[in-house]
Amino acid sequence: MDMTGLIACRAFLQKCPKDKRQALLGCLESPLPDPPWKDLSKGLTPLSAQLDEVHSSWFALFLRTLPANDIPLLLSPLSEKQIKDLKRVLLFSNTLIPLSPIAKQFIQQTWWDHFTKDYPDLLPIDFLPASPLNALLSLTAQKLQLLISLLGMRDVALEMPQIIETAKLRKIEESLSPEQQKYLKTLRQQKEPVAFSKMGLGKWDGNKDTLSVSIDQRGLNRLAKAIGLENRSLRWHLGRRLEASKADLFDKLATETESKNKEILSAQVAELLSYLNPITHEKAS
Repeated sequence: MDMTGLIACRAFLQKCPKDKRQALLGCLESPLPDPPWKDLSKGLTPLSAQLDEVHSSWFALFLRTLPANDIPLLLSPLSEKQIKDLKRVLLFSNTLIPLSPIAKQFIQQTWWDHFTKDYPDLLPIDFLPASPLNALLSLTAQKLQLLISLLGMRDVALEMPQIIETAKLRKIEESLSPEQQKYLKTLRQQKEPVAFSKMGLGKWDGNKDTLSVSIDQRGLNRLAKAIGLENRSLRWHLGRRLEASKADLFDKLATETESKNKEILSAQVAELLSYLNPITHEKAS
């Protein structure tokens, strides 16, 4: 029995009365191992809810290959935000098609099959092994982006003491968001234990957007290294919540790192999770 089947079997048994559960367990050739995942007896996350979290860029990649007349049907079962984003990027203004509940469910399943067709071993969100980093999947898109940018601030904090030009230091700080400025103050009070190659802040051209992109890339690198040794399905689910090009970079950066550094990076992510979403993080861990 593969892992997905094993988890589903345990979830089914958890819902049975104790006497029937014991009888069913007696029919198995060997005892079921203790599960590393959460209790699934209360049900699974609906497919529609999981699909709602997929970044609109992933839908756009496929929709761009279709004739305009086919797009309304595939757009109709998506969330309002996804539809709005996709209409904007696709320059699409046609009327959508009203769907019956069965038709909506069918097309949602078709979308999910499209996204997962190359990942036969993918575990559903509810089947992920227990980990504090599973709470990443409970963040809103805005909070996930904020977490990435704050992780990148660790590289900024490492490099700023090496810049001697007061004007450039002031310009960097003025280009940061209020959340980044606040987090930078806390980082200056501690020593960063994990250092990567230099960002090159001393040669920064003063463009605010350039700095923002660089910080995001650094944050993605730390996040990717932090979950590099987690279950691969977690990385897949998280990647689908990122813009497609960012997810591609995220996968490339998810290389193995020293166990000690991985633990430190994981703790840094967990610290931010606790700060951004304390209740959800507590439940996930």
